Amino acid sequence: MTRWLVVLLTVVGAAVGSSQTTAAPSTGDAALLKELAATEDATWRAFENHDLPGVRRAFADGFVFIDPDGTIGAEELLKFSAVCEERSWSFDRQKLIPIRKDAVETIFSVTQDTSCNGKPAPKHIYLTIVWVRQDGRWLELTHTETPVR
Repeated sequence: MTRWLVVLLTVVGAAVGSSQTTAAPSTGDAALLKELAATEDATWRAFENHDLPGVRRAFADGFVFIDPDGTIGAEELLKFSAVCEERSWSFDRQKLIPIRKDAVETIFSVTQDTSCNGKPAPKHIYLTIVWVRQDGRWLELTHTETPVR
C-alpha cells in the first residue's frame, strides 16, 4: 500500500511541479468531467474489442497502469489485454480534481464484469486517473484500479 502511495505522490508531484500561467479547471467543471468520462468509456470499449491502437491512443508518453498486482507500462498492458474479456462496465460517483491547467485527476466508482486469464476481476473498483493535456487532447498518464472491499 505504501508503495502505491509513493508512486501516486511522485506522479502528482511531477505534474504539479511546473509553473502555471492560467488557472486549473475547477472541481465543478461538469463539461470536462463528462468529456473525460466519455473518453474513458471509449477506451474501455476499445479494450473490450481488443482494438489495441484505440487503447494506445488514450495513453500519454510514460503511461503507468497500477493495480494490486503491481505496475506496468502501456505496451505491457496492451499485451495483457489479449487475455482479458470485458463484458460490461459502468461508471458511478464521478469526481474531478484539478491539478493545474493541463493536468487533472478523476475518480470513478466502477462496476464491471471482466475476466483475465479466465479469472474474474473484482466486480467493484475505484478507478483513479491522472490526465494530462497534450496537443489539445486529454491523455491518461496513470490509471489506478483499486478493488472495493
